[in-house]
Amino acid sequence: MKLPLIEDNVMLKPIISALHVPAALQIVRRDGKLIATGMLPTQDLKEAVQAALSQPMHGLGVDVSKLSVSAHVLPAPLMAGEVIAPFLTSFYTT
Repeated sequence: MKLPLIEDNVMLKPIISALHVPAALQIVRRDGKLIATGMLPTQDLKEAVQAALSQPMHGLGVDVSKLSVSAHVLPAPLMAGEVIAPFLTSFYTT
């Protein structure tokens, strides 16, 4: 076996591929807050979701502490920042 063992290593590729999970986002309203949970592929996307949810019109707090970010999350078309953030902004401002 050739070291170092990195993600591109032929022996590790099948293992790394099996670790990938689909992106997920759930938003619920509880105790006067919008609570976002799930897993996203990037920190930028998490911040975009938080900003989109933080609209003053609804007057609710926002909790994204249980919204995880991982490089092993598969990208999903709906989870792209240019799709989900504008949708959430529009949804929570109407």
